[in-house]
Amino acid sequence: MEFTNWFEYDSTVPCIGGGQVEIWKFNYQYDIDAFDEWAKHFRNQYCSDKDIDQLRKYTGKNREDYLLDFIFPDKHQALGPSTRSGDFAEILITDFLEFVQKYWTPRIRYDRKDNRNTPTKGSDVIAIKINDDPQGNPCDELIVYEIKARISSKKNDLNEAIKHSSKDLLRIAESLNKAANRFFYDRDFVSYEKIGRIQHMIDVAKKSCSFGAALVCSTNLYDQQLVSDADVTNHPQNANLRLLLVKANDLRAIVHSLYSWAAHEA
Repeated sequence: MEFTNWFEYDSTVPCIGGGQVEIWKFNYQYDIDAFDEWAKHFRNQYCSDKDIDQLRKYTGKNREDYLLDFIFPDKHQALGPSTRSGDFAEILITDFLEFVQKYWTPRIRYDRKDNRNTPTKGSDVIAIKINDDPQGNPCDELIVYEIKARISSKKNDLNEAIKHSSKDLLRIAESLNKAANRFFYDRDFVSYEKIGRIQHMIDVAKKSCSFGAALVCSTNLYDQQLVSDADVTNHPQNANLRLLLVKANDLRAIVHSLYSWAAHEA
């Protein structure tokens, strides 16, 4: 996908407790074809293009209004704007892990929300690599990210992501089970078996997974001192906690533009 070429490595910044924060830029461009592709991909996180006409059939809504009124977080209603930015950040990091770092990422957080204006519970981003060594032994990898977004005012949300990442030690098993159930009932047995292999790695083989904390922020709000002040000292997995920051120009505008474009071009 063309939009994944907009990720550009910038630098690595050390922080308190021995952590290393990878800084990446997301240099989006208003290229019509690339933006159309990105908007379609983004839209399908919430509602598949092949299903939308059947889902809206009895609502009296066209595709655009159905997405804006029933599916996407609202631009104005309470919690809607913050959920928009949070969902955007999670999807952006998921895309980074899948298309840039070549993980497999289960995509099940946004398409069956009970309340479109609230975040989905559970681990924010699960990323998996299925590998075998030359002897055929599994050497799979699981990383679980806590994601934060900052599009308005300066605040050390990377520290918040680090703090909340600690919760993933307890909720990853439940999040994996949720994914396994979802894929089973959807009859997606290839994905079901991938999740099952990771469940076995964690619950039976007792191998550890990796944890990460990430922040997506507007470039004008980026403050290297705040990044340096992030503190991994109290994280249970501080020795190998992965830290990531992705910055983009005028993030507030691009978030709302992408939702609008995704709905309009449906």
